[in-house]
Amino acid sequence: MGMYATKSTAEGSLKVDTQWLKQHDYFCGFRNGGITWTSGFGHKSSISLMVYTTADSPKINFQYSITDRWNGEKKSMDYSFPLIQVPCNIGGFRWAFKCSLFKNGRYCGRTVYTLYKANSDYFGCRHCAGVVYESQRHSGAKFEYFGKLLDADDKIEKLYKTIRKWQYRGFPTRKVKRLRKLEEYSTLNAVRYNQAMDLL
Repeated sequence: MGMYATKSTAEGSLKVDTQWLKQHDYFCGFRNGGITWTSGFGHKSSISLMVYTTADSPKINFQYSITDRWNGEKKSMDYSFPLIQVPCNIGGFRWAFKCSLFKNGRYCGRTVYTLYKANSDYFGCRHCAGVVYESQRHSGAKFEYFGKLLDADDKIEKLYKTIRKWQYRGFPTRKVKRLRKLEEYSTLNAVRYNQAMDLL
Protein backbone atom coordinates (compact mmCIF):
# COMPACT_ATOMS: atom_id res chain seq x y z
CA MET A 1 0.00 0.00 0.00
CA GLY A 2 2.88 2.40 0.60
CA MET A 3 3.57 5.14 3.11
CA TYR A 4 0.03 6.57 3.05
CA ALA A 5 -1.78 3.30 3.72
CA THR A 6 -2.89 4.20 7.24
CA LYS A 7 -4.09 7.73 6.41
CA SER A 8 -7.57 8.81 5.45
CA THR A 9 -8.22 10.39 2.07
CA ALA A 10 -9.35 13.94 1.43
CA GLU A 11 -12.01 12.59 -0.91
CA GLY A 12 -13.54 10.42 1.82
CA SER A 13 -13.36 12.91 4.70
CA LEU A 14 -15.87 15.45 5.96
CA LYS A 15 -14.85 18.89 4.73
CA VAL A 16 -15.80 22.56 4.75
CA ASP A 17 -14.43 24.85 2.05
CA THR A 18 -14.65 28.57 1.34
CA GLN A 19 -16.00 27.90 -2.15
CA TRP A 20 -19.13 26.28 -0.69
CA LEU A 21 -19.48 29.02 1.92
CA LYS A 22 -19.25 31.73 -0.74
CA GLN A 23 -21.80 30.00 -2.97
CA HIS A 24 -24.24 29.89 -0.05
CA ASP A 25 -23.70 33.53 0.95
CA TYR A 26 -22.00 32.94 4.29
CA PHE A 27 -19.60 35.86 3.86
CA CYS A 28 -22.30 38.50 4.23
CA GLY A 29 -21.51 39.90 7.68
CA PHE A 30 -23.03 37.31 9.96
CA ARG A 31 -24.82 34.11 9.10
CA ASN A 32 -25.53 30.84 10.86
CA GLY A 33 -26.46 27.59 9.21
CA GLY A 34 -25.07 24.12 8.82
CA ILE A 35 -23.95 21.25 6.64
CA THR A 36 -25.19 17.66 6.56
CA TRP A 37 -23.28 14.82 4.90
CA THR A 38 -24.72 11.40 4.03
CA SER A 39 -22.38 8.45 3.55
CA GLY A 40 -22.91 5.64 1.09
CA PHE A 41 -24.27 3.55 3.98
CA GLY A 42 -26.93 6.12 4.86
CA HIS A 43 -25.09 7.44 7.91
CA LYS A 44 -25.56 11.20 8.42
CA SER A 45 -23.15 13.68 9.97
CA SER A 46 -23.97 17.33 10.53
CA ILE A 47 -22.46 20.50 11.95
CA SER A 48 -23.73 23.98 12.80
CA LEU A 49 -21.81 26.98 11.47
CA MET A 50 -21.66 30.63 12.45
CA VAL A 51 -19.65 32.92 10.20
CA TYR A 52 -18.66 36.44 11.28
CA THR A 53 -17.05 38.65 8.64
CA THR A 54 -17.90 42.16 9.89
CA ALA A 55 -16.27 41.80 13.30
CA ASP A 56 -12.79 43.10 14.09
CA SER A 57 -11.62 39.49 14.13
CA PRO A 58 -13.51 37.58 11.40
CA LYS A 59 -14.03 33.92 12.28
CA ILE A 60 -16.00 30.76 11.64
CA ASN A 61 -17.48 28.85 14.57
CA PHE A 62 -18.12 25.11 14.53
CA GLN A 63 -20.65 23.36 16.75
CA TYR A 64 -21.39 19.63 16.63
CA SER A 65 -21.40 16.53 18.75
CA ILE A 66 -19.35 13.37 18.41
CA THR A 67 -20.11 9.92 19.77
CA ASP A 68 -17.42 7.74 21.29
CA ARG A 69 -17.27 4.57 19.21
CA TRP A 70 -16.48 2.44 22.29
CA ASN A 71 -18.80 3.61 25.05
CA GLY A 72 -21.40 5.60 23.10
CA GLU A 73 -20.86 8.78 25.13
CA LYS A 74 -21.49 12.07 23.34
CA LYS A 75 -19.13 15.02 23.41
CA SER A 76 -20.09 18.57 22.40
CA MET A 77 -17.61 20.48 20.24
CA ASP A 78 -17.61 24.29 20.08
CA TYR A 79 -14.59 26.15 18.68
CA SER A 80 -13.61 28.78 16.12
CA PHE A 81 -11.00 29.38 13.43
CA PRO A 82 -9.94 32.85 12.23
CA LEU A 83 -10.95 33.96 8.74
CA ILE A 84 -8.51 36.05 6.74
CA GLN A 85 -8.65 37.96 3.47
CA VAL A 86 -6.20 36.73 0.83
CA PRO A 87 -5.54 39.39 -1.86
CA CYS A 88 -6.17 38.32 -5.44
CA ASN A 89 -3.62 39.09 -8.14
CA ILE A 90 -5.97 41.40 -10.03
CA GLY A 91 -7.57 43.07 -7.04
CA GLY A 92 -10.14 42.12 -4.46
CA PHE A 93 -9.69 39.30 -2.02
CA ARG A 94 -10.80 35.80 -1.18
CA TRP A 95 -11.72 34.51 2.27
CA ALA A 96 -9.54 31.74 3.70
CA PHE A 97 -9.22 29.79 6.95
CA LYS A 98 -6.30 30.08 9.36
CA CYS A 99 -5.77 26.58 10.78
CA SER A 100 -5.35 27.05 14.53
CA LEU A 101 -4.69 23.48 15.58
CA PHE A 102 -1.58 22.23 17.33
CA LYS A 103 0.20 19.15 16.02
CA ASN A 104 3.11 17.59 17.90
CA GLY A 105 3.09 20.63 20.18
CA ARG A 106 3.44 23.12 17.31
CA TYR A 107 0.89 25.71 16.24
CA CYS A 108 -0.11 25.22 12.60
CA GLY A 109 -1.24 28.61 11.33
CA ARG A 110 -1.53 27.51 7.68
CA THR A 111 -3.73 29.57 5.37
CA VAL A 112 -6.05 27.12 3.61
CA TYR A 113 -9.31 27.07 1.70
CA THR A 114 -10.50 23.65 2.87
CA LEU A 115 -10.78 22.12 6.34
CA TYR A 116 -11.10 18.36 6.87
CA LYS A 117 -12.26 16.13 9.70
CA ALA A 118 -10.82 12.65 9.56
CA ASN A 119 -8.44 11.45 12.26
CA SER A 120 -9.37 13.68 15.18
CA ASP A 121 -12.35 15.35 16.84
CA TYR A 122 -11.55 18.65 15.12
CA PHE A 123 -11.65 20.05 11.62
CA GLY A 124 -8.24 21.18 10.40
CA CYS A 125 -6.04 21.65 7.37
CA ARG A 126 -5.03 18.62 5.33
CA HIS A 127 -1.75 18.30 7.23
CA CYS A 128 -3.28 18.52 10.71
CA ALA A 129 -6.19 16.25 9.76
CA GLY A 130 -3.72 13.68 8.47
CA VAL A 131 -5.40 13.15 5.11
CA VAL A 132 -3.94 12.54 1.67
CA TYR A 133 -5.35 12.52 -1.83
CA GLU A 134 -6.46 9.13 -3.11
CA SER A 135 -3.88 9.34 -5.90
CA GLN A 136 -1.10 9.61 -3.28
CA ARG A 137 -2.05 6.21 -1.84
CA HIS A 138 -1.22 4.61 -5.15
CA SER A 139 1.63 6.79 -6.31
CA GLY A 140 3.18 3.83 -8.15
CA ALA A 141 0.05 3.11 -10.18
CA LYS A 142 -0.13 4.85 -13.55
CA PHE A 143 -3.61 5.57 -14.83
CA GLU A 144 -4.29 7.68 -17.90
CA TYR A 145 -7.03 9.59 -16.08
CA PHE A 146 -4.55 11.02 -13.58
CA GLY A 147 -1.61 11.39 -15.93
CA LYS A 148 -2.19 15.13 -16.39
CA LEU A 149 -3.45 15.88 -12.87
CA LEU A 150 -0.68 17.05 -10.55
CA ASP A 151 -2.97 18.24 -7.82
CA ALA A 152 -6.55 19.22 -8.66
CA ASP A 153 -7.23 21.05 -5.40
CA ASP A 154 -4.12 23.22 -5.74
CA LYS A 155 -5.02 24.11 -9.34
CA ILE A 156 -8.52 25.12 -8.29
CA GLU A 157 -7.19 27.21 -5.40
CA LYS A 158 -4.69 29.02 -7.64
CA LEU A 159 -7.40 29.85 -10.16
CA TYR A 160 -9.70 30.97 -7.35
CA LYS A 161 -7.18 33.63 -6.31
CA THR A 162 -7.36 35.28 -9.73
CA ILE A 163 -11.16 35.54 -9.87
CA ARG A 164 -12.36 39.07 -9.15
CA LYS A 165 -15.84 38.96 -10.64
CA TRP A 166 -18.01 35.88 -10.64
CA GLN A 167 -20.61 37.23 -13.03
CA TYR A 168 -20.79 39.78 -15.83
CA ARG A 169 -24.22 40.90 -16.99
CA GLY A 170 -25.79 37.92 -15.31
CA PHE A 171 -23.45 35.32 -16.80
CA PRO A 172 -20.37 33.57 -15.35
CA THR A 173 -17.07 35.15 -16.36
CA ARG A 174 -14.54 33.24 -18.45
CA LYS A 175 -12.42 32.41 -15.41
CA VAL A 176 -15.45 31.11 -13.53
CA LYS A 177 -16.36 28.92 -16.52
CA ARG A 178 -12.78 27.63 -16.56
CA LEU A 179 -12.99 26.93 -12.81
CA ARG A 180 -16.22 24.97 -13.24
CA LYS A 181 -14.70 22.93 -16.07
CA LEU A 182 -11.66 22.16 -13.92
CA GLU A 183 -13.93 21.02 -11.08
CA GLU A 184 -15.94 18.82 -13.45
CA TYR A 185 -12.74 17.42 -14.94
CA SER A 186 -11.38 16.65 -11.48
CA THR A 187 -14.61 14.93 -10.40
CA LEU A 188 -14.84 12.90 -13.60
CA ASN A 189 -11.26 11.70 -13.35
CA ALA A 190 -11.70 10.84 -9.67
CA VAL A 191 -14.65 8.61 -10.60
CA ARG A 192 -12.70 6.96 -13.42
CA TYR A 193 -9.69 6.52 -11.17
CA ASN A 194 -11.77 4.79 -8.49
CA GLN A 195 -13.28 2.53 -11.14
CA ALA A 196 -9.79 1.67 -12.35
CA MET A 197 -8.70 0.91 -8.79
CA ASP A 198 -11.61 -1.52 -8.41
CA LEU A 199 -10.19 -3.51 -11.30
CA LEU A 200 -6.81 -4.06 -9.64
